[in-house]
Amino acid sequence: MAESADRKFRREINRRVSASFQLIDSEADVINDTRYVDRDSRNAERESDLPSEACAVDLEDGHRRLCVHDRERPSAHSSIVPETDVPQGHVLISGDACYPSGCSVSVPHDHTDFERRAFHDSSAAASTSATSQVRQRDSFELAPTGSNEEQVCERGSVDSLLAFRERLQAWALQSRASHTSVTSLLRVLQSHECFSALPSTARALLQTPKKCLEVLQLAGGKYHHFGLSAGLQRVLQDCAELPRILKLSFNIDGLPVSKSSRGQFWCILGRISNLEDKAPFIVGVFFGSSKPNNANDFLRPFVCDINAAITTGITIGETAIPVSLYALICDAPAKAFVLYVRSHTGYYSCTKCDVKGVYCEGRVCFPNVNARKRTDDSFRLKVQEEHHTGESILEELPFDLVKDIPLDYMHLVCLGVMNKLLTLWVRGPKVTRLGSKVRLEMSEKNSQIARCVPCDFSRKPRSIAELDRWKATEFRFFLLYGGPVVLSSLIPAHMYKNFLALHVGISVLSTPAAPASEIEYAGNMLKFFIRTFISIYGKEHVSHNVHGLCHLADDVTHLGPLDSWSAFPFENHMSSLKRMLRKPDLPLEQLCNRLAEQAHRPLRHKKTESHVVFAAEHADGPLVAPCRGPEFKKVTLPGNVILRAEKRNGCCRLSDGSIVVIDNFAHLPCGEPCIIGRKFLKCEDFYSLPCPSSILGIYSVSQPSSLRYWPLKNISQKCLKVYLKRKSIVFPLLHATVHM
Repeated sequence: MAESADRKFRREINRRVSASFQLIDSEADVINDTRYVDRDSRNAERESDLPSEACAVDLEDGHRRLCVHDRERPSAHSSIVPETDVPQGHVLISGDACYPSGCSVSVPHDHTDFERRAFHDSSAAASTSATSQVRQRDSFELAPTGSNEEQVCERGSVDSLLAFRERLQAWALQSRASHTSVTSLLRVLQSHECFSALPSTARALLQTPKKCLEVLQLAGGKYHHFGLSAGLQRVLQDCAELPRILKLSFNIDGLPVSKSSRGQFWCILGRISNLEDKAPFIVGVFFGSSKPNNANDFLRPFVCDINAAITTGITIGETAIPVSLYALICDAPAKAFVLYVRSHTGYYSCTKCDVKGVYCEGRVCFPNVNARKRTDDSFRLKVQEEHHTGESILEELPFDLVKDIPLDYMHLVCLGVMNKLLTLWVRGPKVTRLGSKVRLEMSEKNSQIARCVPCDFSRKPRSIAELDRWKATEFRFFLLYGGPVVLSSLIPAHMYKNFLALHVGISVLSTPAAPASEIEYAGNMLKFFIRTFISIYGKEHVSHNVHGLCHLADDVTHLGPLDSWSAFPFENHMSSLKRMLRKPDLPLEQLCNRLAEQAHRPLRHKKTESHVVFAAEHADGPLVAPCRGPEFKKVTLPGNVILRAEKRNGCCRLSDGSIVVIDNFAHLPCGEPCIIGRKFLKCEDFYSLPCPSSILGIYSVSQPSSLRYWPLKNISQKCLKVYLKRKSIVFPLLHATVHM
């Protein structure tokens, strides 16, 4: 009988230990801010009456100790009760779990070994009695995090519950958690009396519409028009100071829903061009198995909406703000689709001039860069009939159909010309293809530059071997910053000079507030690039994109620097729309529901700092007289320019043109912030053709000085510093100009 009772008690202990592990695994992922506590912890004196010899087993040394009770927590998991919270009459064992001091058992690591060992209790009756008492105390409850028992939830606090509900909504939307996961979490929370008033389903929490928003059948698919006014109301809801006029840019483009189906979105996105920190918003979305079969039907709700807004303005609160159409930004195929003009492979496809393409080597090319320019009148009158395939509804809008529809910089230059050059070098014809050793060295140098790239760039340079996977931002970085360093001394001189002509032209056109003379110079430089490109690679490679370079300067003169009207922000927003889909069924309805859920939350914008913000305070120096603390390792300057006391983010140009590497941020005795660093004493041109690099602020620097200090207000621009052998090449970051 005693042996049978011992075996039964041993099995019961095994079962309860296993149950504890399962309970931990099932609850840990759902609730991270709760701790298991004993419901009868206030009766610890009564628990201590349990005979210790009935619960304890002496086993070999080196085995870990675990409690028999279900309230046990295994040492393999995170701490449950801090050491300072151990109640009187309890002990703290492995894993910081708290158990009654009179009840413990040594459990071997191996469960098989545990089964083989016999218990050494002398009394079966005592064992049976202990088992009964253990079962009576087999109960748990969830309690709030905290060492004090009096620290409990604010039951009945409506404001607290509403704040928690809003945070829960924000988490569900930002993490893109599925409705099933959110509903499961809500049911767990509702089991606690403090959260019993929370909604029981994700649809109720997120206020998902019971019926989908109105979906129209048109142009061979389904369409929903969100509206211009609704988008602007949402974007401007947190705007402290409304602009006098809203200059609106729009983007129209297609977006495949998945790789395994023909389904695609065609989105109309809007953006306020004279408010740089405002995110794009959606105006209308079409879904079908192909693009809309009639562009005019697809665009009609949009055109009516724009015309009404231009006529009456947009009312934000109690203020009526006039609206103007700033630009329509599309890639070449989308532009041809909505304007009813020839596609980019056609002879008369250029939307900026009357050039006629030439058929050469199996493709249409455009070597002529001096053709007659189109005008709004010539477009509307269809002077060159071969250019048009129909009449676009966009002609009803009061804007210039030539000047206000620019050549998109992202697709034309980054994904177009720069991609074409790299492709010609890597796998083009033998005349232009580089050797395998040169390509390998290009890849190595490009990968080495990644160690110097500051935090301003979301993507770091990759190997040339991954060229097919490069994104537009990687091509842009290579053109403006990495390429001149990587290609130096690697490719023939005439090819390098040709590339630098493109680099110089695009760098000038990307510079904010460039004077008219520099823009004209950049236009001539791009025409020089096209002429030398023909002599090096052949006129058959002068595609629609290469030809379009000769018109970029005109677009910059009319609309501003390239990045102010590029498709980059729209493409980023398009990718976020695609991530809202959770299943292949009814994608348009899903998108409408997700956007309706987000409409109940404030729109997140990129916050632009208007003053100096220090971070990462320290006292490690270095300091030079008369500088003193407080010291910092990081500062954010107006315009979201981030500088750190480190190699990647610590190079800047001062107002006097000096190039400085920052070692510390400190303060002068008068309280004015300052930088402590080293100035490069030797600054030379990195290249001299087609123009001296110093014109663009690009230098080959060496000979750093001893530590000095300068007022923080002297910083004019953040720089990228790339190491090349014993020298460093410094490029000014075109987007990181400081205005203090």
